[in-house]
Parts: sequence; structure tokens; C-alpha cells
Amino acid sequence: MKARTDSKEPDKNQTGGLRAYVNANPGKVVLFALIAILGIFALGALILPDLVWDQFIWRYFWGPIAADAEDRTIGGINEGYNAVSTISYGLILAAAIFLIYRLIVILQINLDKWFFLAIIPFIMFGGLARALEDAKLFNSPVVYLFISPLIYILTGLIAVALMVIAHKLTFQCSSKDKPCEGKTCPVSRLDYKLIAYIAICFIVINLALAYIFLQSHWTNYRISLVYPAVISVAAYLSIVGYSRYISKGVIPMALVFGALGLVMLSYPLSGVIGWFESPQEWQQIFLASEAEDSVVFRPVVVLQVIGLSLAATAVWALAAFAIYKKTKWHQAALFFSGTNLALVFGQFTDAAATFIAIDYYSYWEKHVVPGFLIDVFDTAAVMFLLKVFALLFAIYLLDIGLREELKKHSQIIPLVKIAVLVLGLAPGTRDMLRLAMGV
Repeated sequence: MKARTDSKEPDKNQTGGLRAYVNANPGKVVLFALIAILGIFALGALILPDLVWDQFIWRYFWGPIAADAEDRTIGGINEGYNAVSTISYGLILAAAIFLIYRLIVILQINLDKWFFLAIIPFIMFGGLARALEDAKLFNSPVVYLFISPLIYILTGLIAVALMVIAHKLTFQCSSKDKPCEGKTCPVSRLDYKLIAYIAICFIVINLALAYIFLQSHWTNYRISLVYPAVISVAAYLSIVGYSRYISKGVIPMALVFGALGLVMLSYPLSGVIGWFESPQEWQQIFLASEAEDSVVFRPVVVLQVIGLSLAATAVWALAAFAIYKKTKWHQAALFFSGTNLALVFGQFTDAAATFIAIDYYSYWEKHVVPGFLIDVFDTAAVMFLLKVFALLFAIYLLDIGLREELKKHSQIIPLVKIAVLVLGLAPGTRDMLRLAMGV
């Protein structure tokens, strides 16, 4: 007779089942983990508001956002980033990249050079809209949508949603019972039904953005809705014309996605054009509370930033080409490929705008690591050195170091490159326009 025992061996089937589920559904696990963490903080803010909200969420996250939106110090909290928020936003970005990657794999979206081009209007939207917030275009509470990092989170969510819509419109299986297998799935062809669906998407986006922007000071200034209307019509006709006369009836997903991005971009672009047309009137309406000598319009800064970033990119390309020729290290050619040069230009745009703003116009850096380095070297020119090391590391890691390991997950490489482009071009565009507007 065996002695009775209350202890039990762990169920290997259950353990294996959990591990198998995690391996089979990594995207769901990451999503559930994010939701759980946010839920814990929300619950903690309700149960222990003094500890969770006042001492953590408000102090490190929402307080700086509110201070930026109201352009003042609130309860000792200033706008800008801190070590806690920087690390937290970095982790959120990493989780977001992974979730988007899983979505792209499921939908079988090809992140080729055309997709890379299609994402640029969304990147520019974030930078331009953020600059307009600096110029006091938006009222409260709409202004909170255009404070970083909220503007970039919102733009990212919209871009992902429109990517899915563009994919569903242009990439369909002929049979629901037969799963898609790579490029064997048929793409949608131009017909009146599909044209109508795309037109509805354009109309919905225009109505939503017009409503948001008309909640601002937009109506107090002669910023015309003609520009968004013209760009929307041109983008829509480009889809129909290209599909009918060039691609023989096939509608490219990247074309639809990029056209939707251009519609979004047209609204902040209209505001920027309005500023260039009559900056003095802009100052009287939006910046009336500012001292006249504190707002100096500098349109030449746009040329300075773009020129400096182009020059730095050219130096990078020439250096990489020289290494490629003299050392016969063929992989050096990767550092001046088209896609990677776009990353370099985007990051150098951020460096150039930061350098000119801080060294020549007495602005300050609100990010933790760049701010520390600028203080140590006593010049924002160190941003170029920082960007060089970051770009060397990123390009080498993605295109050389981990290329074999990521061969089965090839879509993660262009996705991370898009993230690198966003982190450079979006804030660089914002800083450049803020300098030009003098705000």
C-alpha cells in the first residue's frame, strides 16, 4: 500500500500547452500583457490616487503633457521627457513594433520600397501637426491630440488602421476556404464597387480631419480648405488613373495607403502654407499673448536645416562609398543603399534642426540622453556624432549582424527601419518648422 501524499507533480501537458500557446500566439500575449499593465495602472489610480496617479502617472507622464499643452509649469512639473517616461515609451514602441509586425505577417503585407514611400505622408503629418500646436493653432481639449508623444501614438494608430483598410480593399482571396499563400492570392481589380469604397474612405477621413481642425482657431484665420480638397481629388484620381492605364486594372495597396496618407497630410500642410502666406497676421491671431520680440519668423531656417541634413547625408554616402571601394568590403554598399540613405537623411534632419535651434537660437533639448550629451560637450553639434553611432549600429545590426537570424522574419527589418525613420524625420520636421515659425 502506497502512502498518501498531498503534493502533486506539475502537469507537463498544461505547462507544454501554455508554452505552445505563447509560441503560437506571441502577438496576442504581448497585446494582453500591455492591456493588463494599463489596466493595473488604471485600477491603481482609482484605488490609490495619491500614490499611483499623483506620484507616478502625473509626475512622469501626464504632467509633462499637460504642461506642454498649456505652455506653463503645473505644480512644479515642466514639459519634456524624463528617465522614467523615456524608458517606458521605448518599451511601448518596442511592443508596438512587434504587434504591427505580427499584423503584417498575418495580412501578408509586403514592406517594399513602395510601402516605404507610402508611409512618409503619415510621418510628415505628425511633424507638421506638432509644429502647428507649437504655433498655438489648437484649442483645448483638441490641443492634447497634438502633444508628443500623443500625436505620434494617434498618427501610428490611424496609419495602422488605414493600412488594414487599404490591404482589405486591394488584396483579397478568391475563396474563404482556401488560405492565402504569399503572392498567390489575387489582388483586387478596378471596378465601380471598389472605386466607391475608396471614395467613402476619402470622404470619411476628410470629414474627421475637417471636424478636428475646425475645432481649433482655424476658422479665425484665412486657412483654406481648398488645399485638402485639391490634394484629395488629385490623390483619388491618381489611384483610378494608375490602376486603369498603367497597372492594367490592378490596384496597388501601397498606392491606396499613400493616397490616404496624403489626404491626412493635406490638413496640417494647409496650415503651414497659411503661415507662409501671411505670418504677421498669424502672429496677431494665434500668438497675440506673446511679446512681439519673442516671435521672430525665420523661413530661411527651412533651407538651412534641409541643406545641412543633405550635406551630412552626402558626407555619409561618400564615406561609405570610399570604404566600399578601397577596402573591398562589399557589405559597405549597404550603408549607402536607397532605403538606408532615407534613414540617414531623416536622422540628420533631426540633428540639424536641434543643432541650429540650440546653438543659434537658444532653444533647449527636452530628451534625456541628447540633453545630457549637449550639456557635456556644450554644443548641439554632438547630435550628429550621436546619430552617426546610432545609424551605424542600426544598419549593421539589421542588414549584416542579424540578417541570417532574421531571414525567417524578413519583414521585421523594414519595419524597424520605418521606426528609425519616424524617430528622426517626424521630430526633425517639427523642430525645423517650429524654428521657421519662431515659436
